[in-house]
Amino acid sequence: MVKPATGQVVIGGHDLNSYALGSIREATSFIGQSEIIYPVSIRENILMGLGLSNTVVLDELDKRMQEAAHLTGAAAILDRHGAETILNPCSINGFSIQHTPGKAVIEALNRHSPLRTIGLSSGERQRLVL
Repeated sequence: MVKPATGQVVIGGHDLNSYALGSIREATSFIGQSEIIYPVSIRENILMGLGLSNTVVLDELDKRMQEAAHLTGAAAILDRHGAETILNPCSINGFSIQHTPGKAVIEALNRHSPLRTIGLSSGERQRLVL
């Protein structure tokens, strides 16, 4: 590890150099200022960040989603909006052969209208993508 030219980096009251480099890297996350909330439910946005395999059972997924939301500070968002809420609905462009919106398109637009987008602060968005 590279030592600072001046001063000291302290984590949990201990000098950074007293930790193994691998443990520091494992415990570090990067969150940019342009986080992406996908046009799927809050549950799915949180679970994407966990990188779980397809073999995890549904009850376990819900438990891990709740735990992740608690650890990242997103539990209040989950409580306020519900796990199935789509925070960033996509707009749907689709037309039938007659160049008029098809029935399925109109139904999807009514369910997931961009006008129903739920506003989140930058900090709330970051908590969801951790």
